[in-house]
Amino acid sequence: MSGQRKEDTDIRQITEVADRWMGHTMRSNKTKWTYDTTVWYPRDGKRSRGRPVKRWEDDLPKGWRSAEQV
Repeated sequence: MSGQRKEDTDIRQITEVADRWMGHTMRSNKTKWTYDTTVWYPRDGKRSRGRPVKRWEDDLPKGWRSAEQV
């Protein structure tokens, strides 16, 4: 039973620290990246049908592979 209590206190302590950090972040300057990442919701738009758009990040590994072969 004491192991379960220890887990509960650890979880409680972690959530208290997280809540404190959230409050600190929300009170900070609205132009900071920490605020932006806190309030960011990635799924607020609809995806279009079809193949995903090719990104620059997707093209990099392909370029590395062709450079290795040379």
